[in-house]
Amino acid sequence: MGPLSPKSPPLAHSAFFERSPDLGCVVGQDGRIISANRALARALGMRAEELAGSPVIDLVHPDDQPATLEIMRAITAAPATAEPGPHKESRFENRIRKKDGSYLRVTWSAAPDPERGRFFASARPLSDLDVSLRRLRALADALPHFVGLTEHGEKMVYVNAAGRSMLGLEKDDPLPSSPRETLTPAAVDRIEREIVPALARNGMWKGETEIRRRDGAIIPVERLLVGVADASGRMTVTASLARDLREEKAAEEALARFLSLADSTSDLVATASIKGQSTYVNPAGMAMLGRSDEDFAHLKLRDVVTPAWKRRFRDEVFPTVRARGIWSGEAELRRKDGSLVPVSQVVLLIRDERGEPHSFGTIARDRSEQTALEEALAQALRDLSTPILRIGKGVLALPIIGRLDEARAAQITEALLHTIAATRARVAVLDMTGADAGSDDVTTIRLLLSTASAVALLGGRCFLCGLSPEAARGIAAVSPSLPHARPFATLEDALRAAAALEAF
Repeated sequence: MGPLSPKSPPLAHSAFFERSPDLGCVVGQDGRIISANRALARALGMRAEELAGSPVIDLVHPDDQPATLEIMRAITAAPATAEPGPHKESRFENRIRKKDGSYLRVTWSAAPDPERGRFFASARPLSDLDVSLRRLRALADALPHFVGLTEHGEKMVYVNAAGRSMLGLEKDDPLPSSPRETLTPAAVDRIEREIVPALARNGMWKGETEIRRRDGAIIPVERLLVGVADASGRMTVTASLARDLREEKAAEEALARFLSLADSTSDLVATASIKGQSTYVNPAGMAMLGRSDEDFAHLKLRDVVTPAWKRRFRDEVFPTVRARGIWSGEAELRRKDGSLVPVSQVVLLIRDERGEPHSFGTIARDRSEQTALEEALAQALRDLSTPILRIGKGVLALPIIGRLDEARAAQITEALLHTIAATRARVAVLDMTGADAGSDDVTTIRLLLSTASAVALLGGRCFLCGLSPEAARGIAAVSPSLPHARPFATLEDALRAAAALEAF
């Protein structure tokens, strides 16, 4: 269907217009048909006289009328010009109503004749095959993967939008003259050795290969080729569907790097499904949990955590990782033999492409040595905070400095009793001179008196000195007689009495 020209002889009075196999009409600026040729009248099951004078838009399917009206306005709005030659054509599709009420899908070419206040339109019916091919092309253009057609293996005749993007082509750029221009030398060699014979035998081939972009970049793809042969067996058309593997390959490389690092670290590295089924545990993690490779297939999160951790995971960890993506803290893991491993742990939430929780990842470091060191350090600090001094033979002095609470009083009692038993001391002097305010409450006083009673049970005596007035009043209120403790005003007085007792 060639371009229409308003400078040509009036189509309505030309033999060409009347005898053309294309459906033709002349439309005035008011949108009414001035004349219609026999092909249009025949296609609609009407006479040309019936069409003349009727609004052309009345023939258009209601769903297609808005778009058709917009195109008609653009055509009739074209300014008059004295320049010779054809005006710009408008091409569009719609459905027009036949006399029996059915619709015919057509593709139009229209050109304005503003000098005469009209425009010319010529149409060709679209067959069911044309419509199907157009729908297939629209579907292919909507796909995110490469779709292409090649004739006789030598000429690329169609590539969809995603394929053009993959090749580095703009929408209006011409296609490569040959599909070989989009392939690497290795891929060309593979086509000749493997792919062409497979297409000849099976009519299709599937595998991984590479596409070369216009800028020379190489894209790994998974490709499906389907060939259509003629009666002689010669391949006439080859359809190609290719999926870009760059992200997948990058993910595989990242996973390989992750596994390499995970396998070489001494920390536990693991992943598990949302339901708690283990999907990966590195060798160091299996060793930390005291488990073998045979245990992995049936290993679940509940097998390696304590009941307290399950509750903590439900109430604290999962809400945190769901909101922030990460949680870190200290926990305990349970080994196969039931023993517990203290760990510093990080828990990560892994989401799928839709952003929904998919799995968990965790890294845990064994804190057993660190915990033992911390406990030893804490014990050393406790020992330093409760020094027990040997003052001559059979006399111990214990200066109490700082806050004395229930936990520290129990520690003092235990340390003092062990020392008395080991040294066979007869007198223990508790010096309260350096005790903080608050060490004179009733609970603390009862603890002091309890310590004195315990010393007496080992055959020793307990001297108290350096008491504050508040502590003295408290002791008098709790135990006026002080059966197992003897009070002194100062440490000097207490030590003098202890020395005299030992001398005796």
